[in-house]
Amino acid sequence: MCFSATASFTTAIVLTVTGYFTLRTIKNRRQLMLALIPFLFAAQQSIEGIFWLTSSDPTEFEHTVATGKYFYLFFAFIVWPMWIPLSLLCMEENRRPFYWLTAFSVIGTLYSLTLIVLLFFIWPSQSISVAVVNQSIQYDFPFSDKQALTLIYLIPTVVSPLFSTYKWIWILGIANAIGCYIALSIYANSFVSVWCFFAAWVSICLYFILRNSKPLNNNPQRP
Repeated sequence: MCFSATASFTTAIVLTVTGYFTLRTIKNRRQLMLALIPFLFAAQQSIEGIFWLTSSDPTEFEHTVATGKYFYLFFAFIVWPMWIPLSLLCMEENRRPFYWLTAFSVIGTLYSLTLIVLLFFIWPSQSISVAVVNQSIQYDFPFSDKQALTLIYLIPTVVSPLFSTYKWIWILGIANAIGCYIALSIYANSFVSVWCFFAAWVSICLYFILRNSKPLNNNPQRP
């Protein structure tokens, strides 16, 4: 994130502890994917913490930086578009939201597969850069229409929680939409890093959500 290694590692520790207690609250295995989200964010923030420690001498730590940027972008652009709608789909018990979440999962999976091809097979390594710019970590990649990339990304990651029938899940979608807006408005140059930082802290809500989890209504059951 745009603060320091301390901020990234502190976030990682808090999320690891939160993840432990979140796992203890789940009532069945169908909630497992959602409960693991704080651990995944903790890993992602640890990667940024390592980058902060090596950014003072990027030449000496060139291999570490090069590897770290791919791991970070793997979480940001490949894991989350698939993981978020799939985790909600696994939990969903009602038929209509189940179909919607299936559609979001398909969109997210296709998005992630596209980014896998772009990141690892089409874009040259040197065209994907990571650097500290104005006290922020800036990730840059050769995509011609980044606004379109972001809008499509919002469908599985921000819109899908709004369709879950589980109590308070919608908070994740609203909070992440607010974080996205703030990151775009104030931290445009380091948007990827800042929004992921906000989303990481939002994931703490999962402990309270899963502790009180139950469907909101008794719609027809999923197939």
